[in-house]
Amino acid sequence: MKKKCLLSVLSLCMIFGTYSPLTVTAGAAEGFASSVVVENSDIDDGFVDSYEENEIFTDEISTFDDENAGENTTSDSNKYVSVNDYIEYMYEEDSKTLYFRLKDGVTSAEMPNNATKAAGVWAVYHASDVECINIGDGITSIGDNNFAFYKSGNIIYYGNLKKVVLPTTVTSIGINAFCEVSTLTDINISDVKKIGMSAFNGTGLTSLSFSTDSETVLGSSAFKNCKNSQSVEAGNITFALDAFAGCTSLKSVTVKNASLENAGGVFQNCNLLSEFKCDNKLESIPMAAFAN
Repeated sequence: MKKKCLLSVLSLCMIFGTYSPLTVTAGAAEGFASSVVVENSDIDDGFVDSYEENEIFTDEISTFDDENAGENTTSDSNKYVSVNDYIEYMYEEDSKTLYFRLKDGVTSAEMPNNATKAAGVWAVYHASDVECINIGDGITSIGDNNFAFYKSGNIIYYGNLKKVVLPTTVTSIGINAFCEVSTLTDINISDVKKIGMSAFNGTGLTSLSFSTDSETVLGSSAFKNCKNSQSVEAGNITFALDAFAGCTSLKSVTVKNASLENAGGVFQNCNLLSEFKCDNKLESIPMAAFAN
């Protein structure tokens, strides 16, 4: 725009140089022509013709710039913000989606662990509005406290989160990762092999399907108080203390091989649970595993 203005000024000055008196004011590029004040009424037709040619020339420059404006628009790559040396993120306003992906040249990486809830660099501006989180291929784990519900004054973090898209490369989900996000109803965890303590405590998931081919290890209270969950299906699974306690809508559990060692209270207060199928023989059932 500055170049266009300067070019117009120089062109007009060259034209006006032979005529006197003349006042030319160079303001912002927009409305430049209207800032030219001609005080000499004796200007001949040649001058007018020259001025009109200059106007046409200026319009051609403007048209050229408009046609090429798209070449300088910001690409998606420039919208991504760094999380660390390996991962970057972008927020898409229209879909209210947070996208995470590996940086160029990185083949795999873990999401960083957060010491506290609402501590991720992405949380400051977007956690209150985000409805979907999309994790890119090559990312292998969700970190501690990454997307946990948190309220600070009038600010609610992840209070609208409904869906999480995980690639097959994610095999681990950290402590409190989605803790108390009651709006979360859609996530595929069939490839996840390790789920940390309280990772999905209090979420709105309706059914829980784990890997049927590999072992899944749960942390304590991993799905505690998931009051909408109605079924659990898994291959080889290691249950943990209070893992499904308080899942008041849970009706059936179907697994190939289960370990209930150190899983006290695992289905405590699941008062609708009427079916527990397990192909292997359970050596022991811990205290209060099915209490109430």
